[in-house]
Amino acid sequence: MLNKFKLTYKIHRTQKQTLMLFSAQLICLLIGFFSNIFLAKEMGDYYFGLYNFAIAVITFIAIFFEFGFFSSISRLLATNNNIEQEKELIGISIIILGLIILLFIIVILGISYIIDDYLDDKIGNLLFLTSFFSWSFTIPYYLELVLKGCNRIEYLSLFNLTWKLLFGLYLIYFYCFFRVIPLNTLFALSITSIIPFLYILIRFNPSFTSIKTNFLKVYEEYQSFGYHIYIGRIASVSTYNLDKLLIGYLLGAKDVGYYSLANSMASPITIFSVSLSHSNFKSFSNRNPISSSIIKTNIKWILFAFICSNFLGLIIVLYLGNNYYDVLLLLFIMSIALSIQANDQPYNAWLNCNGFGNEMKKLCVTSGIINTILNILLIVLFDTIGAALACLLSRAYIYISCYRLYLTKK
Repeated sequence: MLNKFKLTYKIHRTQKQTLMLFSAQLICLLIGFFSNIFLAKEMGDYYFGLYNFAIAVITFIAIFFEFGFFSSISRLLATNNNIEQEKELIGISIIILGLIILLFIIVILGISYIIDDYLDDKIGNLLFLTSFFSWSFTIPYYLELVLKGCNRIEYLSLFNLTWKLLFGLYLIYFYCFFRVIPLNTLFALSITSIIPFLYILIRFNPSFTSIKTNFLKVYEEYQSFGYHIYIGRIASVSTYNLDKLLIGYLLGAKDVGYYSLANSMASPITIFSVSLSHSNFKSFSNRNPISSSIIKTNIKWILFAFICSNFLGLIIVLYLGNNYYDVLLLLFIMSIALSIQANDQPYNAWLNCNGFGNEMKKLCVTSGIINTILNILLIVLFDTIGAALACLLSRAYIYISCYRLYLTKK
């Protein structure tokens, strides 16, 4: 009877967490979506493209600044059931994050001095002026891994929602009293994420005892799991963020703006799938199979979100005017690509939770190579449409590979 009650409570809590995170991310995406529309209108296509290009560069660099340690801590937290040990693992994660932040700032400063030598659109000064706050771009991934590992999904929802709400308020403030330009918008984007991040750190009540012991535990997990996940993530995610850099280099900042706008319109397709996977992450441990209800619910959402994204995208593009009409075809292709990515989320989470780091590394390295080749080839042939097609084909490969790997390991 007690076991049945615990199972019922666990299911209800998972459903509540999924709904909470989904609602928060949906609101965040709506704020982000309308913020992008507002910025595209206020800045104009050139400065909007410059702003997105700077973000693309910082985001691309941030991909490398995890080194597999956050993934290792996430898995240790997922398999841990001791409250004091959880506090100690969060404590060591904060120390590791602090060291990574220092290194990140140094790298951004260094890149700001040389990047203008290689690009027509000058963003070096923008990177230099925002470098001491740019470390905020490492926060979302850190919190995502740590919070889903210890099943604190409510804090992840709080972070996402507070960040976007504060950013929206900052934009209103700048619009009323200052000019909306790439520099102050980048400052706002960074500072508004740092505020809820610091609040959550305080709420964590982390423990900094047994630092050496816990670091050795994390390092052991890193060698067997985190390192493989990191290499795979670098090979995969970095190449998926390479598209905007290649567009900026080969075509110009304006095209980066068009491509980013299409991405922001299609991105709601993945949010429920991500929320569903995060909420069930801990329950996937010990190779518990993914329930059919999770798969069916996920597919229903994807179909609904695909239709809504394209319909709303059409309305927004008509509002923005003739300069943005090319975004419609980009949106259609990207919405297919992100639908495939959304369908992959439960399988990806299951494989990561159960420690198949080496297998995921091989899969991600292969997909990264495929994506890089496709991006270079298709962008040269078809401009931004080529980048969208490269994303679609690469996502299809990852989905098929993850699904087949899941079937062989469950």
